[in-house]
Amino acid sequence: MARVLSGIKPTGLTTLGNYLGAQRFWVQDQREADSFWTVVDLHALTVPHEPAELEALTRHHATMLLAIGLDPSVAT
Repeated sequence: MARVLSGIKPTGLTTLGNYLGAQRFWVQDQREADSFWTVVDLHALTVPHEPAELEALTRHHATMLLAIGLDPSVAT
């Protein structure tokens, strides 16, 4: 079985491009591969951010990943 690791950096709000370009495929892949999807908030620290804003964006992206159908209970 394939293993997939991918993440999204929370430097801005989720866009339609995020969904059409990658995230819709993540939903399909979660049942076909051993998949790990992350919000890579430490990678956002390569540029200055307000801590409260970074935390809010991290929560936003995690919420959006659940909203599009990623299921944290899926175990392959």
